[in-house]
Amino acid sequence: MKNISLLFILLMLSNRLLVAQVGINNDLTPPNNSAMLDVKSTVSGFLPPRMNTTQRNNIVSPATGLVIFNTDCNDIQLFNGAGWVPIGNSGMLATPGTITGNSSPCQTSSGLTYSIATISGATGYNWTVPSGATITAGQGTANITVSFGTAGGAICVCAYNDCFKSNSGCINISILPIPLSPAPGSHIGSATQIIWNWNAAPGATGYKWNT
Repeated sequence: MKNISLLFILLMLSNRLLVAQVGINNDLTPPNNSAMLDVKSTVSGFLPPRMNTTQRNNIVSPATGLVIFNTDCNDIQLFNGAGWVPIGNSGMLATPGTITGNSSPCQTSSGLTYSIATISGATGYNWTVPSGATITAGQGTANITVSFGTAGGAICVCAYNDCFKSNSGCINISILPIPLSPAPGSHIGSATQIIWNWNAAPGATGYKWNT
């Protein structure tokens, strides 16, 4: 019975350790509440895994957000879900030109495409979209499909290859909101007709009437 109780306690403790925050430091301070891993030092830095391009490409099913240091390129690189994007070494490729696509989409619209001309020397393209928008297809290519939320912002793209990336080209996005319902104004009636007047609705560009 004592062995079973001891085993239960050990299992509970091990489970707590698995979900606990971790602090690595020399002054025994606890980790910040917002961090699963908190590394603190005034004399040493953080070293990500170091590998060459071949070793990097041999990583099986890299997770989006995975970070390594590429020793062939002397640069930190991040996997964006479609390819390895250099963090530094920018400006080494031509900046993408005009992004074609709708710059004034409707709120919550989906399936909109944006594209650029391909860049010489590039093997992939890293796109970013406004908050609340989602790239549903095409990340890593010169053409993406986007679903929007309610916020505008900028769609940006940079070209990259194994070691280098370009500066970003962007297009500003202004979201068209759903118009408010028109409010009735002063209607004018006579013996032969009624003139109906409605106040302008914020966000509307036109009005559809029916009787």
